[in-house]
Amino acid sequence: MKIILILEKNLHMLSFFRRLFPFLFKDEETENKDRGLIIKNDDVNTSATNTHTNRSTSNVKRLDVEGKKLLTLRRNESEAHFTKGELIFEGQTLAMTLEGPLTNQNIHEKMAIPAGDYLIGVRSEGGYHTTYSFRYGSMHQGMIHIKDVPYLNYVYFLIGNEASLSYGNILLGDAFHGEHLIGSEAAYHRSYQQITELIAEGEELVLRVE
Repeated sequence: MKIILILEKNLHMLSFFRRLFPFLFKDEETENKDRGLIIKNDDVNTSATNTHTNRSTSNVKRLDVEGKKLLTLRRNESEAHFTKGELIFEGQTLAMTLEGPLTNQNIHEKMAIPAGDYLIGVRSEGGYHTTYSFRYGSMHQGMIHIKDVPYLNYVYFLIGNEASLSYGNILLGDAFHGEHLIGSEAAYHRSYQQITELIAEGEELVLRVE
């Protein structure tokens, strides 16, 4: 019981254990296994080997955003191991963002997602949803899901501090300390509340990644 509680307190360590010991989490295998998707164990992003990709020069996908609410992820700095940015809504910064690098040899789940437009929804299933529900109770209504990202099936906004533990997701925080995010939990709660309120009001949301 103590081991389980310790794992639940550390979301990214739990993801690490899911990948290292998948046989312990057989009941959480993705329901999409028969659809030929990349993911084989829960919603932690993993990918097959692919050729070298530089996502900063990939073809940019744009959606018709007329009548939709637009969030912007603006990248400000990219180094060999991380990409820093900010999440902006109606001219105001909701949070700072941290992802993997824009370029990484063969490992898509350790890279920043490609520039482009992505619909945003709420996904109320999978391992992250289970973990966040356990941790945050009624505040949590589902994971904020960035849809149809190339190479990856499930991309979310998450709490976290290190790009190496993002697994293809987007970490939120209040500020940077070197390569790390600080104030992640507060920034996540603030952004989560605003985004889920818009979705509950029937707004269509698009994330524009620059």
